[in-house]
Amino acid sequence: MNIIVCAKVIPSTTSVTIEIDPTTKRMVRKGVPHELDPAAASAVEEGLRLVEKHGGAVTVLTMGISRNPKCPGDGSEFCDSHSR
Repeated sequence: MNIIVCAKVIPSTTSVTIEIDPTTKRMVRKGVPHELDPAAASAVEEGLRLVEKHGGAVTVLTMGISRNPKCPGDGSEFCDSHSR
């Protein structure tokens, strides 16, 4: 079974102050930790459970920053070892 999870990488909302660049009116991402959105994190976890039970692979497709996002539970090993 091959599973694809479409995910969005978002700024971490825990103990981070979001700054807006006054010139571009965009969020300053430098130095801000990122993570998968909660729905995507749940989908990755469920995908890993299904793969563990039935075999196969989980592929996470993301858009946005190129750094590895913080992934949920068992997903962190998955995201670290399979990111490109």
